Amino acid sequence: MDLYTIISLRDASKKCGLSPDHLRRLAEQGKLDAKKIGRNWITTKEAITEYMEKRKSRGRPKIT
Repeated sequence: MDLYTIISLRDASKKCGLSPDHLRRLAEQGKLDAKKIGRNWITTKEAITEYMEKRKSRGRPKIT
């Protein structure tokens, strides 16, 4: 993680619309690239964007 691109999970939640608690659970499960420093979790905007892109591709394929 680059020190200039890190954001808190609280700030990340405002950008992606998911709660900070949900992002924390994703981080603990390894589904979101994040680090715990003390009692606070941090991530990057890129990690949030990557997770949201993966999230969009879930589900059944469209039938054409």
